[in-house]
Amino acid sequence: MIQGSRFHIDDYGAVGDGVTDDTAAIQAAINAADAARASQAETYVEFGSGRVYLVSSRIDATNVSIHGNGATLLSNTPITIMRINGNGQVFMDFNLRFASEQSDSAAIGLELTDGVLQASKNTFINIVARNCYIGFYNNGGIAWGNTFQNCRATNSYDWGWYFDTNTGTTTCHFNTCQARGASSGSQSKGFYINNIADVVMTNTAVDQVDDGQALEIKTASQIFIDTLALESCVVTSASQYLVNLVADQVVDIKSISNKVCTYDVGAGNKAYILQVGAGSEMRIGSIRDVFQTVTSGTVYKIRGSSSARIRTQDVPLSEVDTLGNYELFFDFGRFKGLATASPAGSWTGTYEVGDVAWNRAPTAGGIEPIGWVCTVAGTPGTWAGFGTIS
Repeated sequence: MIQGSRFHIDDYGAVGDGVTDDTAAIQAAINAADAARASQAETYVEFGSGRVYLVSSRIDATNVSIHGNGATLLSNTPITIMRINGNGQVFMDFNLRFASEQSDSAAIGLELTDGVLQASKNTFINIVARNCYIGFYNNGGIAWGNTFQNCRATNSYDWGWYFDTNTGTTTCHFNTCQARGASSGSQSKGFYINNIADVVMTNTAVDQVDDGQALEIKTASQIFIDTLALESCVVTSASQYLVNLVADQVVDIKSISNKVCTYDVGAGNKAYILQVGAGSEMRIGSIRDVFQTVTSGTVYKIRGSSSARIRTQDVPLSEVDTLGNYELFFDFGRFKGLATASPAGSWTGTYEVGDVAWNRAPTAGGIEPIGWVCTVAGTPGTWAGFGTIS
């Protein structure tokens, strides 16, 4: 996949024994490859196969691709190991590792952009960030159109992936990527993504988060998630969630699997697998539990915030927290959702004769109906109330 003139870091003095400081040699090779781009269309930097290169300060990779050959950049101190600037490059097959688990926020594996230059339309393949405070990081710089394939943040003390980009950033694709938390005593979380217009996640996994927050996507639109696997996650705070999505357009989730997760939020409290943010519109196929343990509290699969619109195919009503001012639709049978007033005045979809909406806020002896039934098809059609509460 990587093409162009090769610049091998060993030719610039790198040793790769895990003891000798190779920072200067690696940076020299990258700088030479960058400078050569003035006369050559493409250049790339290559590491020795399987070698361990000790670094003591940040490696800045600007406008060059890197072929790692399974090598490791190792740091004994809390630094940013590598920062990426530039567009249209390929980074593949290397590890970014700290010698031990890091609780210092300065310990970053891979950072996108310095906040001035862009890091866009790049491809990252088979990169592992291990023992970091944050594995993959972007805080404020423009980084659009990037694709991450088979990349993993393992033993992360805080977020495995933290992307808080500038407004206007679009399109980020995660394919078979993972976030895995550190040992007990950390504050491990999964993916945090903010201010990215289009997010696509396929075959994504989050393991061992300490108190929810496996995936949080905020201020986004057009989120598509195809298979999100949550495993061995723990939730201990009341009203906490594993997945929180806030989008001004459409969230489309094919499936979430929730395996060997533990909930201990206290008697009378609630926890959620999926929370849908205010004003968001979401479609979800299924949420599956495997060997779930609830020590205390009640766990719901879905909760909606104010004015959210949620449509699901395979989540039963008993596993949805129906409290809150949001609309819930079911794509099975004739039951289409919950409402507090006639759908004729508030719903926007197209409905058929016989579709039913239940009243989610009835009062005993009240004059409001048990629910409403569509009597004339349309958008949203004509609805009539039925039943009273005795």
